[in-house]
Amino acid sequence: MRELDKQKFYTELHSILIKKYGHIGEKIWQQAADEYDNIMSDPHFKNHKGAFGIPAVVLYKSLRSFGKDADRIMQKYGDRKGIQRAKALRMMTYIPFFEDIAFLNCAKILDYSSSEKRGYKRKIVSEPPEMYGVDIISCPMHEVCKELGEENAVLCICHMDKNMSKGYRKLDFQRRTAIPDGAEYCEYRVKKK
Repeated sequence: MRELDKQKFYTELHSILIKKYGHIGEKIWQQAADEYDNIMSDPHFKNHKGAFGIPAVVLYKSLRSFGKDADRIMQKYGDRKGIQRAKALRMMTYIPFFEDIAFLNCAKILDYSSSEKRGYKRKIVSEPPEMYGVDIISCPMHEVCKELGEENAVLCICHMDKNMSKGYRKLDFQRRTAIPDGAEYCEYRVKKK
């Protein structure tokens, strides 16, 4: 099994490419898989805190090399994955007090998911009880995509994030700006509805 095939977030895209483009879809995936193996043979990238973004880079490059609209395909895929995750999150929010507990632990959750240990640079802009807000000034996935020459590839992940945030019923989780879209920071705001 190729390493790209093991990247669970992206495996559904493999099926989509084959369904949409047939054998060309498989060639797109194979080219991306070969490039992924090549990049991941470099310890710098293999151990990079933003390595989750590397599959997006290789898929983006491969789509473009076959004359496909990489921006549209990858961002649409990010939307799809975000909507799937939002549906799962919506189901979890039916558990009594789930969102209350999530809001009470929001600082810990966001601290873990956007910590400097994970390669982020951030600024806390507000804390509960009103709202928890953090501005991501630098994202390791964005940085690795830029380093590999495909800054827009990370928008797949940004689109997933924005759509997933709509899954809460009682929390207003806003994700309006993203650095790859030209913003100064990626904005995360969470408050009770």
